[in-house]
Amino acid sequence: MLQQARTLNANLKFMANPWSPPAWMKTNGSMLGVFNGVTGTLNSGDYEPLARYFVKFIQAYQAQGIPLYAITPQNEPLYTPDSYPGMSWAASDENNFIKNNLSPALANAGLSPKIIPYDHNWNNTSYAYTLLNDATTRRDIAGISWHCYLGDPSSMAAVHGSFPGSEVYETECSTGTSEAPISTIDLLMQSVQNMARTVVLWNIALDPNDGPHTGGCADCLGVVTIDQATGNVTYRNDYYQLGQFSKFVVPGAYHIASNTLGSLADVAFKNPDGSKVVVAHNDGASNSNFQVLWGNQGFNYTLPAGATVTFKWSGTQKTTIAIQFSSVADCVKVKGIEIVPTLI
Repeated sequence: MLQQARTLNANLKFMANPWSPPAWMKTNGSMLGVFNGVTGTLNSGDYEPLARYFVKFIQAYQAQGIPLYAITPQNEPLYTPDSYPGMSWAASDENNFIKNNLSPALANAGLSPKIIPYDHNWNNTSYAYTLLNDATTRRDIAGISWHCYLGDPSSMAAVHGSFPGSEVYETECSTGTSEAPISTIDLLMQSVQNMARTVVLWNIALDPNDGPHTGGCADCLGVVTIDQATGNVTYRNDYYQLGQFSKFVVPGAYHIASNTLGSLADVAFKNPDGSKVVVAHNDGASNSNFQVLWGNQGFNYTLPAGATVTFKWSGTQKTTIAIQFSSVADCVKVKGIEIVPTLI
């Protein structure tokens, strides 16, 4: 399936996020996070074998034409489920694994996927700081990966502010469910506004019963629903919200810092070809009437309540203000001179 996907889009980037090491490497002898009441973590003698396991895994995928762009050492290391794979891993232990085992093993094998550890919620910045405060680990990892289920997306920007050279990745969120405190459009906008280079939704495709269900979240939804009996595909709201960005903002684009106009939220980008993209969302209960001004040019637009719109154009600007949203009551500027990290 991955090979087919890459045939359709050669620019796809693949990321691997293990939920658990093999059972024999863990203290509870199971791939479950908790088994027979025992919480599993990595055996002290299996750090080096796990690093070799990563090397062989990456090489095996490469041999099948699937290069891995990024890896996380452990999915959600602070959560130990008893109904599906997981593993408890203290920040200090994951840090030691990265700098003493994983990074050297990858280097010795000539492999260079981005290592983006933590891979857990916004509410625990101390885990990220433990990793980044170690100079060796900070050198070897690309940045920190985050999930959306607890905390606030501003945590990503806070950590990045302390370590500007560290990249930011939002690597999992199941929006529209009891598991997630944030809507898809807010996740997309606020992740970008808080330095994230990626936004990843969980899951991409499920059946009409939101399965297969392998434990954990009972109401997590797919970006699309596929009826295996008929072959019909139902495109959910998440699909279209992702499209508001992914159809227009291309790899290598820069996010241009922006703020909001009342209930109108917006994010702006500059693509490598110079084209500009603005995605706006009306979070209010009534229509939002506004102007988009760019230099000495502009247009009016009415955005219905709850709706999202994307604008894209090319050209050169005549003033220092790239983009301006205005209404009778207020004016908001998107600063064309403040540039933050590129999207992958």
